[in-house]
Amino acid sequence: MYARALPARPSRVSPTMRRDGKEVTEEVERRRLCRLEEATATSPIVNNNKLRTSQKEQGENPVDHNEGGQVISPPDMDVAAPHGLQRRHVGGREWREYVSGGGATVLAIVATFPINKAMFRQQVHNISPGEAARQLLREGAFNIYRGLPSPLMMKTLSHSVMFGSYAQYSRLLQENCSPPMSQSQCRKVGAALAGFSEAALMPLERVQVLMQDSKYNKCFRNTGHALWELQSHGPLEYYRGVSAILLRNCVGNMIFFTQRERLKASMPEQWRASPSYKTHLTDFFGGACLGAIISTVFYPINVAKAHMQRKIGGSFKRLSSVLLWLLRERGWRGIFRGVHTNYTRSFLSWGIVNLAYENILWHLQNW
Repeated sequence: MYARALPARPSRVSPTMRRDGKEVTEEVERRRLCRLEEATATSPIVNNNKLRTSQKEQGENPVDHNEGGQVISPPDMDVAAPHGLQRRHVGGREWREYVSGGGATVLAIVATFPINKAMFRQQVHNISPGEAARQLLREGAFNIYRGLPSPLMMKTLSHSVMFGSYAQYSRLLQENCSPPMSQSQCRKVGAALAGFSEAALMPLERVQVLMQDSKYNKCFRNTGHALWELQSHGPLEYYRGVSAILLRNCVGNMIFFTQRERLKASMPEQWRASPSYKTHLTDFFGGACLGAIISTVFYPINVAKAHMQRKIGGSFKRLSSVLLWLLRERGWRGIFRGVHTNYTRSFLSWGIVNLAYENILWHLQNW
């Protein structure tokens, strides 16, 4: 009777076996397994595992669902991952983000350094773009790239920390916060913490300002020499203008990372399905537009930072007082002098950074 009522299946046990210290027959064991299967048939965990198995067999990315059939985004899954790749941040694996951020920045810095130097001259000396370009040409090709090691080291390390620590902080917040934070909250807090982490590299940015100012051309031979000379003024001299840098880094990172993920998620799925020229255009223009907008919004902060950091020794001025002084001396138009150069540089730089970052990261994840 049981043979007709129960579904036929391969024998899992011998005709007689011991379970929990008692001898049981194959028939009794089969009935126990049937009851167990009926009890778990409606379990959301079992159904979810079956769905994930089916998705894998069909070549799809497995996605978790709840009892109502809604998609569940695990806290460590990036639903807007590039090229259709559902990226998981496994503990200790954020080295890919660190390497990708640094590698992408090297390409961007070398390509845009002359533009950045011309923009700096406009900020400091309140001159036109043409006059800034003529100054650089008169100084010669060697001096155009004078001071490159400092921003190359600083920006490479800074963006490496920016992308890598953002991924790491976001994962740690998602895994350890109680009560749990939403993915959006984790991204914002992780971006702000990444901005604080970047500030640890401020001495290199401080030296970059001095190396780009023409009045220090004969004072410092190179980046190392400038770092050594500053130590005679005390350790705080390396962190002159820290308030401007923290404001720019933390708020700028929050805007960049949250809007970057939204922008990627809003793109057509076929653009993100696999690497293609449409994917590259999306990565480039997405990063370029965000970088240009953010750098324009924070341009007055950067102008004030440059004035705070081009001074060696003496009292430390507050960011607000420097901004008010610039406003009285130059007016709003004077504060934004050089913004067109800045916009162009940021557009190219962040476009290259975002495009190179996504491609380097994709290759590292599939290596």
